[in-house]
Amino acid sequence: MAALKKITLGYPVLKMHGCGNDFVVLYDYDEQLTSGQAAQICSRHFGVGSDGLVTVTRSRIKEAAYRMKFFNPDGSLAEMCGNGIRCFAKYLVDRGLVQNPGAIPVDTDAGLLVPEVLENNPVSSMVKVNMNKPVLHSRDQVNLMPGNDGVVRGKVSGLDFTFVSMGNPHAVIFTHSPEQWVLEYGPGIESNRDMFPQKTNVEFVKVNTPSDLTMRVWERGAGETLACGTGACASLVASVLNGKAANEAVVHLSGGDLRIAWEGNDSPVFMTGKAVNVFEINTDTLDEYLLNT
Repeated sequence: MAALKKITLGYPVLKMHGCGNDFVVLYDYDEQLTSGQAAQICSRHFGVGSDGLVTVTRSRIKEAAYRMKFFNPDGSLAEMCGNGIRCFAKYLVDRGLVQNPGAIPVDTDAGLLVPEVLENNPVSSMVKVNMNKPVLHSRDQVNLMPGNDGVVRGKVSGLDFTFVSMGNPHAVIFTHSPEQWVLEYGPGIESNRDMFPQKTNVEFVKVNTPSDLTMRVWERGAGETLACGTGACASLVASVLNGKAANEAVVHLSGGDLRIAWEGNDSPVFMTGKAVNVFEINTDTLDEYLLNT
């Protein structure tokens, strides 16, 4: 395996989190990191331990300087990670890799996204992200056609769901028992390829008031996690589409709160929440004791 210290070109490797959704973030401009290395680093028993790995790589489009590449803990690639992009933005600002923290164009596999670092200190940042417009139907992600209102609703594992794509697929299910249902139904729904050809993230949402939601998530490729930024966005969108929520709400996740806003129709979704540095990782130690074992 290639030495991590050569991949990162001297930039630090950090453990970070957004609402308890934790990541290893590193600079890999030329995309040398392999999926096997990513899975090894993410392993909670044999590696650093994280819900995913975020890399700063070369942008593929002229509108952005950098691409965010996201590995699930099993080494597979995901289109997007909402909590991850907030950490990505903080990493760029802290390293002096961007000139304007108020508008950071980022190339992602879910399209061009633009985080805005509102507040920043060495430990944490408050980051607002334009998450682009939600997609209400994707033939590649769900095997159902939308209804007359353009929304895909269906049943899976006996439960009613609303489909929303934030670049990555989400099945949003309303319940009074999100804590119980996430473990009971999450694994089976995630892996139901008859309904979701690329598998899916699954959100279990309790509507406390129109501006206050509680969500638990079973993430594709990761299992239950403390938070999911794109899942919080999808949950508000589905709540608005089903007449259950206002256009802006606080979404309570196991690891903290996110503020999500969506004006409906052709509007983008905005997500605001923290990105936090946890510790810096010694790349020599990773090379010697982890990646070469």
